[in-house]
Amino acid sequence: MAKPNRPSGPAPVQVPGAPSVADAPMVVSFMAIRRGVGLLGLLMPILLVAGLAFIFGEGRLEPSLSHYFYTRIGGVFVGTLCVVAFFLYCYRGYNRADRVTSRLAAVFALTIAFFPADPAPLYSVVTYQCAYWVCVVHFTAATLMFLTFAYISLFLFTKTDAPSAMTRRKRHRNIVYRVCGVVMLIALVGIVLTGLVPAVAVPLSPYHPIFFLEGIALWAFGLSWLVKGQGMLKD
Repeated sequence: MAKPNRPSGPAPVQVPGAPSVADAPMVVSFMAIRRGVGLLGLLMPILLVAGLAFIFGEGRLEPSLSHYFYTRIGGVFVGTLCVVAFFLYCYRGYNRADRVTSRLAAVFALTIAFFPADPAPLYSVVTYQCAYWVCVVHFTAATLMFLTFAYISLFLFTKTDAPSAMTRRKRHRNIVYRVCGVVMLIALVGIVLTGLVPAVAVPLSPYHPIFFLEGIALWAFGLSWLVKGQGMLKD
């Protein structure tokens, strides 16, 4: 009886906890979701500002990214957050911690989208009276979302299953993850101080500090997910 053909050469080494070759479609899905989330995080501030400027000819900046909810491009703000939330909810990762944190972030993103911030009538065009508790829910959800993003970047993206998986590129990626996580935390502290301390908010208000701090935090978030999806610094 003829013996079955066997592939020549050494057997591939399987890293513990990593998907097998048979799971290649799942790997592609993981990477695609990561890159999609990263790109949306990077593009969201640009889409809001550029969209309002080029489509409606309004080149001003809102006090924060959340205040674009009240502008003519508010649908882009809500829609982008919904798409990010969908990607985050679908992302399963490699273990329970990945799933729990990404789904929490998805819930926080949806909460931000559907519980708007306090309107800024001098800037925005939509007249809407926001109840105080709605604004509190929005601010709390935004804080928790960025804390969750920072946790993912600092403690989950930097993990490895085996010492052999710690390649030179992986070390470089870990540096990016840690820097992005720290930047998100610093930006969040600035947002909280500007939002809650009048002595900080009043003199800085002409310079839109919350808008820029939110944009920086979103770019840090987007960069970390883009790198995790190996859109940059791939092995």
